[in-house]
Amino acid sequence: MTGGLRRQRWLWPVLLLLGVVVWSLLRVALDLRDWLDSDTWVTTTSTHLEIRPRVSEVRYRYTVDGRTFHGERTHFFMGAPHLSERHLRWLHQHRQGGQVTVYYDPDWPSRSVLVPVVASGVWAGMALTGFWVALLVLGPVLVFGGLWWWLWRQLRH
Repeated sequence: MTGGLRRQRWLWPVLLLLGVVVWSLLRVALDLRDWLDSDTWVTTTSTHLEIRPRVSEVRYRYTVDGRTFHGERTHFFMGAPHLSERHLRWLHQHRQGGQVTVYYDPDWPSRSVLVPVVASGVWAGMALTGFWVALLVLGPVLVFGGLWWWLWRQLRH
């Protein structure tokens, strides 16, 4: 019974860490998909723009073929908008509100962004994020895999 309890102690943190890593990778993959498709996106003008600078939130509405859509994304690859200098600069430039240009996917109009260009500094951040994700995922796999391989060889003889 104690072996099962001991196993459960480390299982939940590992599953939680794995869930965070998978969620982060999924967000980056979806942003990458949207960014790669964004050269075929078309533009429209927003019908409403709400900027909440204290929480670094942007909400906008736009209409496509008589249907109203809502968006919150200003840039691609924006993990923590309140920490991003380019997002905060955009907020400062548009603090008066008004209308903005919305880039949206004509095949899937709910996919939208306000700034479709990815700045060069983003690639360094993505590479660093990829490095840490790889370290968090591959590090334990290599360590425990090496340990398992060593134990298997020891027990085989």
